[in-house]
This record gives sequence, structure tokens and C-alpha cells, in this order.
Amino acid sequence: MDLTAMKQIEDIKRRTQLVIESRTNVNNIVDLLATITDDLDIDDTAVAATAAAADDSVKRCSQLTIETLIRSVNKIFIRFIHQKELRVVAADADTEANVKYRKWLATVYDQTNDLLIRFVGNNSYTKSTQKLAFNSLMKCVAEEGKYPFRTEVVTEDLSFPTPLFRKIFRQLLSKLTDNRDLIRNYCQNYLQFDDCVYQTLKACEEIVGDYNNSDNNITDNTIDDDDNNNSGDDIFVRNVYELLAAIQLKTPAELRTRSHQLKATAEKTRRLKPNKLADNRSDNIILCIPTQPNQRCFRIDYERDADLFASVWTLFLGGGRLRLPKDIYKKVLLLLDKQLIQHFRNPLLLTDFLVDSYSIGGIVSLLSLSSLYILIQKCNLEYPQFYPQLYALLTAGVLHVKYRPRFLFWLDIFLTSSHISAQTVASFVKRLSRIALTAATADSQLILLPMIGNLLVRHPSVAAMLTANIGLTTTESSVVINDPFDNSIDDPEATGASGSCLWELKTLQKHYHPQVRKLASQLIDKDLPNREWDLSELLETTDTDVMDSAIKSLNRQKQLTYDCGQQLWDYLGVNGLSV
Repeated sequence: MDLTAMKQIEDIKRRTQLVIESRTNVNNIVDLLATITDDLDIDDTAVAATAAAADDSVKRCSQLTIETLIRSVNKIFIRFIHQKELRVVAADADTEANVKYRKWLATVYDQTNDLLIRFVGNNSYTKSTQKLAFNSLMKCVAEEGKYPFRTEVVTEDLSFPTPLFRKIFRQLLSKLTDNRDLIRNYCQNYLQFDDCVYQTLKACEEIVGDYNNSDNNITDNTIDDDDNNNSGDDIFVRNVYELLAAIQLKTPAELRTRSHQLKATAEKTRRLKPNKLADNRSDNIILCIPTQPNQRCFRIDYERDADLFASVWTLFLGGGRLRLPKDIYKKVLLLLDKQLIQHFRNPLLLTDFLVDSYSIGGIVSLLSLSSLYILIQKCNLEYPQFYPQLYALLTAGVLHVKYRPRFLFWLDIFLTSSHISAQTVASFVKRLSRIALTAATADSQLILLPMIGNLLVRHPSVAAMLTANIGLTTTESSVVINDPFDNSIDDPEATGASGSCLWELKTLQKHYHPQVRKLASQLIDKDLPNREWDLSELLETTDTDVMDSAIKSLNRQKQLTYDCGQQLWDYLGVNGLSV
């Protein structure tokens, strides 16, 4: 660091101390803000053009200087808020000059926050500088919530500085700047507070709603195949998703457990420090702790927060306004059934999004199955095209995707329904049998054969396919099976599977792997069991597991004996033989 920067930092610290010591030196704040403004304005094209025309070199302050300025102005105003120097409402004993001074100081405070918000959205500065500016703003939010100064009547809403918080988040959820690092910083440090969670959801609802309503964001698709798209829509979506995915509402049961723990801790504190005032907020964890008379404390309300949570996610996923990058789309579908849909009072709000996802095909359709199950099973969603689309998804390719166990699990669950026609079940049995026959590795067959067996056990009318006969046409060079089943048709009602037989399983009785041969023979040559196969341990089977099992089986076999017994030596001696 050069000598000029050192002198500048010392001057900043000196001016800061002067302001803290006496209000007569308060004009030093203006000088500090002027330095910050000049540095921020270097990125302004008009300023840069003027400087170039004047042949004047524009030099930005050092990082340490800027961070010293940020800390200094933040320190000054945190102190002023705490000392009630910014109170806009005049007290009875206030003079006109005093009232004017406080209003001016409040205006300067707002200007300071606007400058700090500019740092948050300016990538010309380092991440540490942006993080410092953001944390300084959040300190102002916390302090202003504790000591409100903008109104005389303090309600529950005004116990949290909502206008400042919304301004910060409009910058944080920018469509111009990727702020995911700052968002992660916010989530780690502030989403532990109940009031911050609620206000974050309120801010997201407003910002995403405004973005959806803007005319230039109307699109026809909800998925963007380009994962490297750097458009404003893509940046905005990634910023919002980073924030929303980190918000995990606590269920009523979890809230009750936490409340008991907090009250026990508070009671222990009261016993250790009997002179300390009782705290009636022990069942809440809040950032803006009320300190003023008649100032209401934030109270967590699960139903209110859950409805708001559902509203924000519905805005983010619905309406066809935001095009989700494919990687974000997959992450959302994985989150839905794990931590989102349980908080929806009406999960049917997700119907359009999930039906559209299921219709896309490929991995997106596979990931939407679990959430669709909740809508169909628990919310009585009528979806006539569900099984035809599920049948179309069932191809040999599903054996090679990352989410194979997940898909096969939900396929088995959906095929437990007793409302499926016998023709549809027969089509699934035949396609599973055909996929098992052509599967490249034994691990796939060891999963698919028990699935086929379960379908035959559940639907006895389909079990007749095991004993059905179909015609054979013999030629000079081959035998042709006259199978009425058409595997190329994706409508399970039109495949002709009910008139077919399971010759594929008969063929698998000649498989190279003994376990596959055993399972196929168990289905073909023996009576079906009364109970279904347990798939829970089979779905995660891999080719490596099959190989390891085969190696262990070999190791268990009786090994060769290299030491000959005495009887063998006697036999050799009697017969005149030698080794």
C-alpha cells in the first residue's frame, strides 16, 4: 500500500472519530460520502467520457481505503440510530433547528444506504468489498428494527425496516449481476432468524411478481436448454433460486420442539441470573429485537408463512414467464417432494408446472414422478394421459441414467393401482420383459425380473401370459415368433400385449448369469408366490455389485488341496506309481 493511501485512510479514521465525538463535526460525513460517490461514479460511462476528454487519469481508491470508508460511515450511523439521533418525529422539547438537523441526518443516512447498495451490485469491486457493504446494510436493518425512528407509532410491521430491506433485495436479486455468493452469505448468517425468513419471502413475492408482470419477460416455455445462458432472465432465475432453495420452513412439530428448547434455555438463564428481566420472546429467534415501549415483537405463524412460501414458489414456477435453465429445473424437481410440497396447503397449485414437466420427456419427466404421485394419490388429480406418458418413458435408456433407481421405484408404486386396465398392465409387463431380454448387464435383469413378478402377483388376470402359447413360423434358417405385441406403439391400450406370452422370460432361462436363470425359471416353471418381492434393496444394484457377489461366491467354494493324504501315497506305492 502506497503512502498516499495510508494518509487517506488515517484521514478517514480521524474524520470518523470527530463525528462520533461531537455533532458539530457532522459535515465530515458529507466529505466521506463524496469520496465514496466519486469512486462509484468511475464506472459511469458519462463520467469516464468526460475524464477522457479532459485527458485526466481516473484512478480508483484502493480496496483497503474503500473498505475503511464503508466501515466508517456504517459505524457512524449505527451509533446515531442507537442514540436516537435520527428520530424524524419531533419530541416536545425539540427546537426547530434540532428537528431540521435530524431530518437532514436521516436523509444523509438514506443516501449512505443507497451508496452501499450500489457496491452490492457493482462487480468492479472485490467480493470481500461487496460482502462488507452487504453486511453493513444488514447491520443497519437490525439496528433500525431495534430503534425505529421514522414514525411515532411502532407496529409489528414497522418493527422491521421493510423499505430498506426491500431495496437491498432488489439489488441482490438483480437480473444484471450474479449475486449468488452474497446470497449464500445472507442465507448462512440471517436465515436463522424468523423475521428475516418472513421478510425474505415477502420481498421475493413482490420482486418475482413484478418481474413476471413486466411485458418483456413473457415467454412460451418454462425450460431453457442452454445451461450457459447469461441473459438477464437466466441471471435473475439463478439468483432467486439460490435464495428460495435455502429457505426451509420448520413444520409445526419442529417449531414446538424448538420452542420447548428455547424456553428451557431461557429458564436456565433466569435461574443463573435472577436479576435479569424475563424474556417473553423465548419461542422466537429474531434479528430486530424490540427495545421501545409498545413495540410489538415478531411472532412466527406457520400457516401464514407456509401460504406465503407456497405463493412465492408458485410465482417462481408458474405463469410461463420465467424460463428455468435445465440444471435449475432438475434441482427444483428434486426439491419439490423433499422439502417444498409438504408446506403447500393446496399442492394442486403445482399442477400446471408438474404436468408441463412430465410432458417434456427425458430426465425432467423422471424427476417429476414423485411430486405427481402426491397430486394424484392425495389430491385426487385426474390425469388421463399419465399412464400412456409413463409407458412412453419406459425404454431401454432408463437403465443407463443417473436416476434409474428413483424412476423404477416410482414406476413400481404407480403400477400398484387397482384402477389400471389389464391391457395396460400387460403392456408394461411385456415392455419390461423386452428390456430385460436386451439389457447389456445382469444387474438390470436382477431388478426387472422381480418387478415383472410383482406385477403378475398383483394382477392375476395378467399372469395368464406365463402359460399362453403363440404361433411359431419355421423357415429354413430360423424360427419366427408370431408375437401380437407391438413394442413400437407408445399407447399401452393399443399394443396387443394381452394376446401375447412372456417368451422373453423363457429365453432368459438360458442366461449366462445363474441368478438371472434362477429368477426366470422361478417365474416360468413354478407357481407365483403369495407375497411380492421386496425391491428396496434391489433398486440400487449395480454391475459392480453383481461382480463382487460373483467373486465372493467363488471364494466360498471348496479350494483345491495341495497336500496328498496317506491313503493316496499307499495307493501309489502298491501300484508302482510315482508322482
